[in-house]
Amino acid sequence: MHIAFAIAATVLSAAFFVGGKVVIAHHGMAWPALWRWTLVTTGVCGLIGWLALGAPMIPWHWCLLAGAAGSLAHVCANQALAWGDASVLVPVSGAKPLVMIPLVWLVFGTALPPGVMWACGLATLGIALGGLGPVRRHLHAPHPRFAFVLMLASVVLMTLSDLFGAKALSEAGPDLRWATIAGWCVGLGTLPALAFCTTRRAEPRANIIRAVQQGLLFTAFIVVLSLAFITGSDPGLAVAEVNIVIAFRGVVAILMVLALDRWLATKLEPLPWWIHAIRMVGALVVGLAVLVAFV
Repeated sequence: MHIAFAIAATVLSAAFFVGGKVVIAHHGMAWPALWRWTLVTTGVCGLIGWLALGAPMIPWHWCLLAGAAGSLAHVCANQALAWGDASVLVPVSGAKPLVMIPLVWLVFGTALPPGVMWACGLATLGIALGGLGPVRRHLHAPHPRFAFVLMLASVVLMTLSDLFGAKALSEAGPDLRWATIAGWCVGLGTLPALAFCTTRRAEPRANIIRAVQQGLLFTAFIVVLSLAFITGSDPGLAVAEVNIVIAFRGVVAILMVLALDRWLATKLEPLPWWIHAIRMVGALVVGLAVLVAFV
């Protein structure tokens, strides 16, 4: 069952990243404003859910750590999306499997099985292949190399967020799982809420609505991701297995970008077809990692 949730999380996460690129590049929203409105929406959804469940005591320290790491990851990811192509950066964002190898041991105290470790390495190799394609600068990708580095930093922070969130769910137990998922969402919105006091530029209402929609989409992703973690037999192993599947989101993201450019004329990535083909090959190698892990 946790693999089915992982597949759903893959599609939701790809849609979230590509949607963020569309809001930044096509609608001209500043990435800090997108970050604030998106994650504050997620935090408000979490707070409402936690209060509706009776405001129980949950492992708040792990929830807040997961939220802080996740919100900082979005700082890096949003700036990266403002500077580079989604068809490169979204596959790079799936490099969490390799980072999982040391971090699962640090957080959960358990080593990954050899098969999963090989799958983590293969998934990261596929992501690297996608990033080796020609670097092209254009209107929506003014600093692609810096974007690549920023997304790598985001990967480490996203991995920590997943592990801290899984740790919170593990400590809370099945009776408090929904309240803990809500607490994770609250944690994600805490830093962006504090950052509203530094706001300098007013955004059009249409862009705010788009960012709120992104926040609702991200909330759905966190819920589905959490369900993928808690329906696995072992929390630490489930985090690694789920993130191997989610590494496949690069393929989904590339197809989304191509569809948007072809049918909606968003002009997100005005590049030759063969560059996208190289990026797709790297993303497909990530899919092979799923077979290594589960076949």
